[in-house]
Amino acid sequence: MLLVNNILRVDAGYGISVDANSQVGFQSNNNLLYRGPAANAFIGLWNGATQATLAAWQAASGKDANSQTGNPLLLDVDGADNILGEQGVSTGNGFDDNFELDAYSPAIDAGNAYLSPAKDIEGRDRRNDPDVADKGAGWDLFVPADQGASLFTAGGTAKNFRTQRRRLRAGPGLQLHVLRQDLHQDVGQRERLRPVRDRRGLRLLLRQRQHHRRAGEQRAHRSVVG
Repeated sequence: MLLVNNILRVDAGYGISVDANSQVGFQSNNNLLYRGPAANAFIGLWNGATQATLAAWQAASGKDANSQTGNPLLLDVDGADNILGEQGVSTGNGFDDNFELDAYSPAIDAGNAYLSPAKDIEGRDRRNDPDVADKGAGWDLFVPADQGASLFTAGGTAKNFRTQRRRLRAGPGLQLHVLRQDLHQDVGQRERLRPVRDRRGLRLLLRQRQHHRRAGEQRAHRSVVG
């Protein structure tokens, strides 16, 4: 079980209670644990022992190393009608309860952004509060900076690369040697064309290939018809 990025307020009982059979695999961190003023309010129960404070809970369980304690400073949890949630009365239904964080709440910038959705429960983008010290884990902030001159240096030696049907030759101009099948001849015969040194020559070569292809198709059609 993973318990992370939560605000837990306990006014009576235990904020976190982990059974001895559930301790293996249990993980808890980046939470805000708030213990109310009542004498029977405790942060947690671990190995059957009561842990009254966050420090005691951390020592006993080894969990919540990056968690905080304190009043979360929620704006108005019981709303304008002073009724918390839906209690079946005509004066309130919980819609006016406000669980937004007040300024300088210890829960601000204290969570783990890598384990949170990109947007909050109201669909708003999460953002950093510059007035609050970061206590959680957030995404790295990469700021572009002008490095001046190019960091890449030219070097190396030009090489001659060869493929099965085309050869690229290093030099002032690019030479492209193409092997083509002449439809006028047998399938096994190949004719090597002269190097094509510019785009105009390449277009001429393509037109010649199209012409020979159409001529071959016409001859094949005539021979079938005849």
